[in-house]
Amino acid sequence: MRPLTIDTLNPAFDKVQYAVRGELAIKAEALRDKLKEPNHGLPFDKVISSNIGNPQQKGLDQPPITFTRQVAALMEWPELAKLAPHAFPKDVIERANELTAEIGSIGAYSHSQGVPFIRKNVAKFIEERDGYPSNPNHIFLTGGASAGVSLMINMLISSPKAGFLIPIPQYPLYTASLAQHQGRPIPYYLDEYSDWSTSVESIEAAIKKAHSEGVEPRGLVIINPGNPTGALLDEATQERLVQLCEKHSLVLMADEVYQNNLHKAKTHPFTSFKKVVSKLQSPIPLVSFHSISKGVSGER
Repeated sequence: MRPLTIDTLNPAFDKVQYAVRGELAIKAEALRDKLKEPNHGLPFDKVISSNIGNPQQKGLDQPPITFTRQVAALMEWPELAKLAPHAFPKDVIERANELTAEIGSIGAYSHSQGVPFIRKNVAKFIEERDGYPSNPNHIFLTGGASAGVSLMINMLISSPKAGFLIPIPQYPLYTASLAQHQGRPIPYYLDEYSDWSTSVESIEAAIKKAHSEGVEPRGLVIINPGNPTGALLDEATQERLVQLCEKHSLVLMADEVYQNNLHKAKTHPFTSFKKVVSKLQSPIPLVSFHSISKGVSGER
């Protein structure tokens, strides 16, 4: 039996780098352990992780949304509504009953694409957002957007030559997923001196360079609003990007998880690629990613 060592693992995993969980995060954990010692000798008494959006972590202690937690509690243990009849508001009980009627026990397997009732509500949100029909059968619920991105990259790598156009700077999920699944990154660079704008010409140049190196572009990754830049695409640029995908037979992978996190929502609103593709009646394959972890909600 061969031992489990680095040398016996898939060599692709040795190339995976995920900066948000890299050297600084490891150092932070070591410091947290050090702080537990009675005489730690450090000039501070807590470590706050600012490398990822995690406001409910210890140290920041954002209170969770009461409604969400209460509904989740009743879904986990429906008997709570009988055991503590005055602990839960009427709207919480109604929502839990509605979900239970549609889903049944949350201990059961759901549909492989996700609960149909939830997908129908997601489709309703998309239709109201864009003004175009949305088909719940075209929606897949995954364990976070990252799982969906990794799955799509894995599906689209049809040969060792398969490459994906990714923006630089980018969220490290893309380079990490490409390394894991042995895809080829094709970087295109955002213009720092023009508010980190996306240049269609720079993507065309990256495609040309990839072909010269024997790489076959399969997909175009667009992060809009940008992460980490915060840049927001205008609709005219989005239309040109859709036309570029038509020209080069690319799958458009639109990372739109920050669509509710806008600095100037009134003067610079978000426009989804679903809306642009629908308006242009474009035949391109579009995969749009969204995540509840980057949504905005609150209560008084």
